[in-house]
Amino acid sequence: MDLRCIGPEPDISAEGVRSLASFWRSAYDQMAGGKLAIIADRDAAYGMARMYQSLRDDGPDRIRVFRDEADAWSWIESADGE
Repeated sequence: MDLRCIGPEPDISAEGVRSLASFWRSAYDQMAGGKLAIIADRDAAYGMARMYQSLRDDGPDRIRVFRDEADAWSWIESADGE
């Protein structure tokens, strides 16, 4: 997920992030073993992405937030996901 196109003042609230995380909980069975890399270069978007990651830590997929696209792709392509 690429959040680099989001402006300096993202129009999303903490409640919006919580709602998104709750929505995806309903699809956990389909995501088992998957990876989601979130790229966010601005501080506000990065903070919201980290909040989303923390709300989804109990899911079957792995989520990591990156500031650099190359790092995100490296993690996605890695076999172990760590």
